[in-house]
Amino acid sequence: MKVLSIKEPWASLIINGYKDYEFRGYKTNYRGKILIHASNKVEYDMLNRFKKYNISYKPGYIIGEAYITDCILVDEQFINMLNKINPLVYSKSKHKRTYAWKLENIKMYDKPIFVKGKLGLWEYKETSVLYHLNKEPFDNIKKGTKTIEMRLFDEKRKLLKVGDIIEFENRENGDLIRTQIVNLHVFKNFKELYSNFDNIKLGYTKEQVKDYHDMDIYYSLEDQEKYGVVGIEIKLI
Repeated sequence: MKVLSIKEPWASLIINGYKDYEFRGYKTNYRGKILIHASNKVEYDMLNRFKKYNISYKPGYIIGEAYITDCILVDEQFINMLNKINPLVYSKSKHKRTYAWKLENIKMYDKPIFVKGKLGLWEYKETSVLYHLNKEPFDNIKKGTKTIEMRLFDEKRKLLKVGDIIEFENRENGDLIRTQIVNLHVFKNFKELYSNFDNIKLGYTKEQVKDYHDMDIYYSLEDQEKYGVVGIEIKLI
């Protein structure tokens, strides 16, 4: 799926229905669906200008989608027309406005997707993996309390990246939940990992004593020493 990274507040102005054109210094021949990604770069001097819209900004996230339906060479007449539509959004800008990419069928996502952006129109390929869990850790992730999944940092886990999708399957009944990686915390061993997170995030109750030796059941000490370990920080999507 093609993605366009746009600085805030402009990305959210599009998704919230205040801006139907994205200005660029170059022409695009692409027509069709794109994902709108709010880049990590924020034009803070512009935020106060749109304060009355009461927009919640999400830098670093794919916040919705739209369709590019046209690419218009900008002239004075076109800018004057836009200023009549919304002078607050389309008034004089510091950005180069050579072409206006017409955006239609704009849709905001209820659950934004965290991903690192790129320049220009770029391709987003969602990577998804499936992990099987016993009922208790599965239920804790489903409730949103367990946010750190502990694994060996072997060759397979080294392929994971922030933004990837992890589906967890309940071994008992086959139920599935869908999560997204928001961070990867790499440590030498589980003792070090356990010392960096509280009981709840690791899937224990407040009353339980978290014990890093619990992981010895799943991964040998030799493998832990060879590969290291990773705390996969996740969120429900």
